[in-house]
Parts: sequence; structure tokens; C-alpha cells
Amino acid sequence: MELFLFIRSTERKKRNVWELKRKSNDDATIGIKIESLLERNIEMKTIIRLLSVFLILFFTGCQKGEVVEKTTKGTGLIGQWEWASTTGGFIAIRQTPKTLGYTYLVAFTKDSIYQVYDKNYQLVSSNPFTVFTGISIFTTKLHPMIKADNLLRSSYEIRNDSLFMSQEVCDGYDQVFIRY
Repeated sequence: MELFLFIRSTERKKRNVWELKRKSNDDATIGIKIESLLERNIEMKTIIRLLSVFLILFFTGCQKGEVVEKTTKGTGLIGQWEWASTTGGFIAIRQTPKTLGYTYLVAFTKDSIYQVYDKNYQLVSSNPFTVFTGISIFTTKLHPMIKADNLLRSSYEIRNDSLFMSQEVCDGYDQVFIRY
């Protein structure tokens, strides 16, 4: 994302207006106007302090959940997992092996390969995956994440012998797998 910052003073209806904008390469602009603070007899030190606080919040609060750090903590993922359920999506589905009449397996190898096996346990796809710590769009907190070519970026949690994966998109799916 390309960022640039500009401050401009203009005269509008004989009032001093300051504009502060942030622009990204997709032409989305976020801005704020600070009108005539000087006319209200506020000292310049106060204006600079307020502007500094705003800039800090502005640039630290607008993260999109980028990769924070790669990690090797994904070793708990290694092995085969049998699909147990899928919920969510735009129409809030709930699918299980019982409702669909079959199950399938996914596997995470030591070589960082994510494999999907169909209901007949035949290999369908095999792609590299990355485990990292990222900011969840749902909680805005750090969570372990996984990303593969054929898998949307997903946060995950392992509890006992269950793997819970949540796609990090609006209307995404939550999946549960049991260690195979």
C-alpha cells in the first residue's frame, strides 16, 4: 500500500481549514478536517499535540490484518484431520458428514504442504502453506493464521484433538476437523 500525507490550508468562507488525508494506491481516501482551531485561541503546542495523537492513531489503527510475523508454532497442525462440520457463509449453512453423506481429509505435512483428500481418500490438491501470526478481522487481536494457494487466509485454534479454522473474510466459513 502506497501512503502519502499532505496538509493544505485553504480559505473557505473566510475560515482557515486544514485537511489531512491518507491515500492508498486503490484511490481510497480517508480524511479529516480541522477547522479554525487558531480562531478559538488554542495554542500551537496544543494543536501539534492533538495532531500527533491523531497521526499515531490514524496510522496504527488502520491495519488490515497483515502478516505480523512468521512462526514455526504451526507444528501442532502437522498430521491428518478429518472434516467434522462447516458453518457460516452468506446463507449461514450447517454441513456435517451426516447431512452430506460423506467426509474428507486434510493434511499438513512437515514440509509445509497442505493436502486435500476427497471422500474416497484420493489426493485432490497439494499446495504449500504458511503459518503466521496475524490480526483477525473479527477480534482485531493476534491469532495464529494459515494461508495456502487453495485456502483463504484462516485463523485457527487447536483444542484437544480438534482443529477450528475460520476464514478471515466477511461471510466466511468456520470448519471443524478432528485429528485422524
